[in-house]
Amino acid sequence: MSTWQTVRMARQDELGFIQEPLMRSHRLAALGEIALGIAHEINTPLGIIGQEVELLRHHLGQSGGVTPESDESLRQIQNQVDRCAEIIHSLLSLASTKSPIPQKADATSLVDGMVTLMEREVRKKGITIQRHYPKSALGITTDPPLLRQVVLNLLNNAAQAITDKGEIHVTVRHEGTDFWVLSVRDNGCGIPAEDIARIFNPFYTTKQPGVGSGLGLTITASIVSKLGGFIEVGSTQGLGAEFIAHFPVKDTGREAGKNATSPTPETPARKRGRK
Repeated sequence: MSTWQTVRMARQDELGFIQEPLMRSHRLAALGEIALGIAHEINTPLGIIGQEVELLRHHLGQSGGVTPESDESLRQIQNQVDRCAEIIHSLLSLASTKSPIPQKADATSLVDGMVTLMEREVRKKGITIQRHYPKSALGITTDPPLLRQVVLNLLNNAAQAITDKGEIHVTVRHEGTDFWVLSVRDNGCGIPAEDIARIFNPFYTTKQPGVGSGLGLTITASIVSKLGGFIEVGSTQGLGAEFIAHFPVKDTGREAGKNATSPTPETPARKRGRK
Protein backbone atom coordinates (compact mmCIF):
# COMPACT_ATOMS: atom_id res chain seq x y z
CA MET A 1 0.00 0.00 0.00
CA SER A 2 1.36 3.40 -0.98
CA THR A 3 1.85 6.18 1.55
CA TRP A 4 1.53 9.76 0.33
CA GLN A 5 2.70 13.09 1.70
CA THR A 6 2.02 16.52 0.21
CA VAL A 7 4.07 19.66 0.82
CA ARG A 8 2.33 22.72 -0.54
CA MET A 9 2.47 26.47 -0.08
CA ALA A 10 -0.14 27.71 2.40
CA ARG A 11 -2.22 30.60 1.09
CA GLN A 12 -4.34 32.77 3.33
CA ASP A 13 -7.13 33.06 0.78
CA GLU A 14 -7.70 29.29 0.74
CA LEU A 15 -10.39 27.64 2.82
CA GLY A 16 -8.80 25.37 5.37
CA PHE A 17 -5.59 27.35 5.84
CA ILE A 18 -2.68 24.94 6.23
CA GLN A 19 -0.41 25.82 9.15
CA GLU A 20 2.32 23.22 8.69
CA PRO A 21 3.79 24.56 5.41
CA LEU A 22 3.90 28.04 6.96
CA MET A 23 5.73 26.69 10.00
CA ARG A 24 8.09 24.84 7.64
CA SER A 25 8.77 28.10 5.83
CA HIS A 26 9.61 29.85 9.12
CA ARG A 27 11.95 27.03 10.10
CA LEU A 28 13.76 27.25 6.76
CA ALA A 29 14.08 31.03 7.10
CA ALA A 30 15.60 30.63 10.58
CA LEU A 31 17.96 27.94 9.28
CA GLY A 32 18.98 30.26 6.45
CA GLU A 33 19.85 33.05 8.87
CA ILE A 34 22.02 30.68 10.90
CA ALA A 35 23.74 29.48 7.72
CA LEU A 36 24.60 33.01 6.67
CA GLY A 37 26.06 33.69 10.10
CA ILE A 38 28.34 30.66 10.26
CA ALA A 39 29.22 30.08 6.59
CA HIS A 40 32.27 32.34 6.59
CA GLU A 41 33.52 31.02 9.93
CA ILE A 42 33.32 27.42 8.72
CA ASN A 43 34.47 27.95 5.14
CA THR A 44 37.75 29.53 6.25
CA PRO A 45 39.03 26.58 8.36
CA LEU A 46 37.70 24.12 5.75
CA GLY A 47 39.77 25.87 3.10
CA ILE A 48 42.87 25.74 5.30
CA ILE A 49 42.38 22.03 6.05
CA GLY A 50 42.03 21.29 2.34
CA GLN A 51 45.18 23.22 1.53
CA GLU A 52 47.13 21.48 4.29
CA VAL A 53 46.04 18.07 3.01
CA GLU A 54 47.41 18.88 -0.43
CA LEU A 55 50.61 20.29 1.07
CA LEU A 56 51.11 17.22 3.25
CA ARG A 57 50.54 14.93 0.27
CA HIS A 58 53.13 16.91 -1.70
CA HIS A 59 55.75 16.73 1.08
CA LEU A 60 55.19 13.02 1.65
CA GLY A 61 55.55 12.43 -2.07
CA GLN A 62 58.86 14.30 -2.21
CA SER A 63 60.28 12.47 0.80
CA GLY A 64 59.07 9.09 -0.38
CA GLY A 65 56.98 8.69 2.74
CA VAL A 66 53.65 8.04 1.05
CA THR A 67 52.17 4.66 1.91
CA PRO A 68 48.82 3.24 0.79
CA GLU A 69 47.53 3.78 4.33
CA SER A 70 48.63 7.43 4.56
CA ASP A 71 47.30 8.17 1.08
CA GLU A 72 43.91 6.68 2.00
CA SER A 73 43.84 8.69 5.24
CA LEU A 74 44.50 11.93 3.35
CA ARG A 75 41.85 11.03 0.80
CA GLN A 76 39.30 10.46 3.56
CA ILE A 77 40.14 13.83 5.14
CA GLN A 78 39.65 15.56 1.78
CA ASN A 79 36.35 13.72 1.22
CA GLN A 80 35.01 14.94 4.56
CA VAL A 81 36.17 18.49 3.84
CA ASP A 82 34.31 18.34 0.52
CA ARG A 83 31.23 16.98 2.28
CA CYS A 84 31.25 19.85 4.80
CA ALA A 85 31.64 22.34 1.96
CA GLU A 86 28.64 20.75 0.21
CA ILE A 87 26.51 21.13 3.33
CA ILE A 88 27.50 24.79 3.68
CA HIS A 89 26.65 25.39 0.02
CA SER A 90 23.26 23.74 0.53
CA LEU A 91 22.56 25.83 3.62
CA LEU A 92 23.40 29.00 1.70
CA SER A 93 21.00 27.90 -1.04
CA LEU A 94 18.27 27.67 1.59
CA ALA A 95 19.23 31.09 2.91
CA SER A 96 18.90 32.72 -0.50
CA THR A 97 16.11 35.30 -0.64
CA LYS A 98 16.47 35.90 -4.37
CA SER A 99 13.15 36.08 -6.14
CA PRO A 100 12.66 33.92 -9.23
CA ILE A 101 13.43 35.61 -12.55
CA PRO A 102 10.61 34.53 -14.87
CA GLN A 103 11.42 33.66 -18.46
CA LYS A 104 9.47 31.94 -21.21
CA ALA A 105 10.68 28.40 -21.81
CA ASP A 106 9.74 24.90 -22.92
CA ALA A 107 9.31 22.68 -19.86
CA THR A 108 10.22 19.51 -21.76
CA SER A 109 13.49 20.95 -23.07
CA LEU A 110 14.52 22.22 -19.63
CA VAL A 111 13.77 18.90 -17.97
CA ASP A 112 15.35 16.79 -20.71
CA GLY A 113 18.58 18.79 -20.58
CA MET A 114 19.09 17.71 -16.97
CA VAL A 115 17.93 14.16 -17.70
CA THR A 116 20.55 13.83 -20.45
CA LEU A 117 23.24 15.18 -18.11
CA MET A 118 22.27 12.78 -15.32
CA GLU A 119 21.89 9.84 -17.69
CA ARG A 120 25.64 9.68 -18.28
CA GLU A 121 26.26 9.26 -14.55
CA VAL A 122 23.52 6.75 -13.64
CA ARG A 123 24.36 4.52 -16.60
CA LYS A 124 27.50 3.51 -14.69
CA LYS A 125 25.25 2.03 -11.97
CA GLY A 126 23.14 0.12 -14.48
CA ILE A 127 20.26 2.59 -14.16
CA THR A 128 18.18 3.55 -17.18
CA ILE A 129 15.99 6.64 -17.47
CA GLN A 130 12.65 6.38 -19.26
CA ARG A 131 11.19 9.60 -20.65
CA HIS A 132 7.46 10.34 -20.85
CA TYR A 133 7.01 13.71 -22.55
CA PRO A 134 4.18 15.46 -24.40
CA LYS A 135 4.35 15.30 -28.20
CA SER A 136 4.36 19.08 -28.56
CA ALA A 137 6.26 21.80 -26.69
CA LEU A 138 4.94 22.72 -23.25
CA GLY A 139 5.36 26.46 -23.02
CA ILE A 140 5.76 27.85 -19.51
CA THR A 141 7.04 30.89 -17.66
CA THR A 142 9.56 29.96 -14.97
CA ASP A 143 13.04 30.56 -13.61
CA PRO A 144 15.11 28.06 -15.67
CA PRO A 145 18.09 27.71 -13.27
CA LEU A 146 15.77 27.06 -10.32
CA LEU A 147 13.73 24.53 -12.28
CA ARG A 148 16.90 22.75 -13.40
CA GLN A 149 17.96 22.48 -9.76
CA VAL A 150 14.64 20.82 -8.88
CA VAL A 151 15.05 18.28 -11.69
CA LEU A 152 18.66 17.53 -10.75
CA ASN A 153 17.83 17.11 -7.06
CA LEU A 154 14.96 14.72 -7.78
CA LEU A 155 17.06 12.69 -10.22
CA ASN A 156 19.93 12.47 -7.72
CA ASN A 157 17.52 11.37 -5.02
CA ALA A 158 16.07 8.67 -7.27
CA ALA A 159 19.51 7.41 -8.32
CA GLN A 160 20.68 7.20 -4.70
CA ALA A 161 17.60 5.12 -3.83
CA ILE A 162 18.57 2.43 -6.38
CA THR A 163 21.35 0.21 -5.08
CA ASP A 164 21.89 -2.09 -8.06
CA LYS A 165 20.39 -1.51 -11.49
CA GLY A 166 16.92 -0.13 -11.95
CA GLU A 167 14.80 2.44 -13.71
CA ILE A 168 13.89 6.07 -13.27
CA HIS A 169 10.79 7.35 -15.04
CA VAL A 170 10.58 11.07 -15.78
CA THR A 171 7.21 12.47 -16.83
CA VAL A 172 6.29 15.94 -18.03
CA ARG A 173 2.62 16.67 -18.70
CA HIS A 174 -0.14 19.26 -18.60
CA GLU A 175 -2.47 19.36 -15.61
CA GLY A 176 -5.59 21.22 -16.60
CA THR A 177 -5.03 24.65 -18.11
CA ASP A 178 -3.17 26.39 -15.30
CA PHE A 179 -0.65 23.82 -14.11
CA TRP A 180 1.93 21.39 -15.42
CA VAL A 181 3.53 18.42 -13.69
CA LEU A 182 7.02 16.99 -13.32
CA SER A 183 7.11 13.44 -11.99
CA VAL A 184 10.23 11.44 -11.08
CA ARG A 185 9.59 7.81 -10.18
CA ASP A 186 12.13 5.12 -9.27
CA ASN A 187 12.00 1.42 -8.45
CA GLY A 188 14.48 1.70 -5.59
CA CYS A 189 14.18 0.91 -1.92
CA GLY A 190 11.19 3.15 -1.25
CA ILE A 191 10.51 5.23 1.86
CA PRO A 192 9.23 3.74 5.13
CA ALA A 193 5.72 4.96 5.99
CA GLU A 194 6.94 6.37 9.32
CA ASP A 195 9.58 8.48 7.53
CA ILE A 196 7.64 9.90 4.62
CA ALA A 197 6.16 12.83 6.54
CA ARG A 198 9.66 14.00 7.54
CA ILE A 199 11.74 13.60 4.39
CA PHE A 200 11.49 17.30 3.49
CA ASN A 201 12.84 18.34 6.90
CA PRO A 202 16.42 19.72 6.95
CA PHE A 203 19.08 17.04 7.57
CA TYR A 204 16.52 14.25 7.76
CA THR A 205 17.59 11.37 5.54
CA THR A 206 16.93 7.66 5.17
CA LYS A 207 20.15 7.14 3.19
CA GLN A 208 23.36 5.59 4.41
CA PRO A 209 25.76 7.89 6.33
CA GLY A 210 27.88 9.94 3.96
CA VAL A 211 25.38 9.77 1.08
CA GLY A 212 24.01 13.24 0.37
CA SER A 213 23.77 16.23 2.68
CA GLY A 214 20.24 15.64 3.97
CA LEU A 215 19.22 18.97 2.42
CA GLY A 216 18.46 18.07 -1.19
CA LEU A 217 14.74 17.48 -0.73
CA THR A 218 14.44 20.44 1.63
CA ILE A 219 15.91 22.71 -1.03
CA THR A 220 13.70 21.10 -3.67
CA ALA A 221 10.50 21.77 -1.71
CA SER A 222 11.65 25.34 -1.05
CA ILE A 223 12.32 26.02 -4.75
CA VAL A 224 9.03 24.47 -5.85
CA SER A 225 7.26 26.78 -3.41
CA LYS A 226 9.19 29.79 -4.73
CA LEU A 227 8.02 28.88 -8.22
CA GLY A 228 4.41 28.94 -7.04
CA GLY A 229 3.89 25.20 -6.87
CA PHE A 230 3.73 22.31 -4.44
CA ILE A 231 5.25 18.85 -4.27
CA GLU A 232 3.96 15.46 -3.16
CA VAL A 233 5.64 12.12 -2.67
CA GLY A 234 4.27 8.60 -2.64
CA SER A 235 6.08 5.39 -1.85
CA THR A 236 5.70 1.68 -1.28
CA GLN A 237 8.63 0.45 0.75
CA GLY A 238 10.74 -1.96 -1.28
CA LEU A 239 9.11 -0.99 -4.57
CA GLY A 240 10.19 2.62 -5.05
CA ALA A 241 8.96 6.18 -4.71
CA GLU A 242 7.50 8.93 -6.86
CA PHE A 243 7.92 12.68 -6.44
CA ILE A 244 5.38 14.86 -8.22
CA ALA A 245 5.95 18.61 -8.48
CA HIS A 246 3.07 20.80 -9.66
CA PHE A 247 3.91 24.18 -11.20
CA PRO A 248 1.80 27.04 -12.63
CA VAL A 249 2.12 27.32 -16.40
CA LYS A 250 2.05 31.08 -16.88
CA ASP A 251 3.20 32.77 -13.68
CA THR A 252 6.25 32.32 -11.49
CA GLY A 253 6.54 32.86 -7.76
CA ARG A 254 4.33 32.56 -4.74
CA GLU A 255 1.87 35.15 -5.98
CA ALA A 256 1.18 33.01 -9.04
CA GLY A 257 -0.91 30.52 -7.14
CA LYS A 258 -3.42 33.20 -6.26
CA ASN A 259 -4.22 33.71 -9.94
CA ALA A 260 -4.42 30.05 -10.91
CA THR A 261 -6.84 27.28 -10.09
CA SER A 262 -4.68 25.00 -7.98
CA PRO A 263 -5.32 21.26 -8.35
CA THR A 264 -6.26 19.27 -5.27
CA PRO A 265 -3.12 17.39 -4.17
CA GLU A 266 -4.93 14.11 -3.62
CA THR A 267 -6.57 13.98 -7.04
CA PRO A 268 -3.71 13.85 -9.59
CA ALA A 269 -1.56 11.43 -7.65
CA ARG A 270 -4.25 8.84 -7.01
CA LYS A 271 -6.21 9.34 -10.19
CA ARG A 272 -3.67 7.31 -12.14
CA GLY A 273 -4.31 4.29 -9.94
CA ARG A 274 -0.81 3.73 -8.58
CA LYS A 275 -0.45 1.01 -5.98
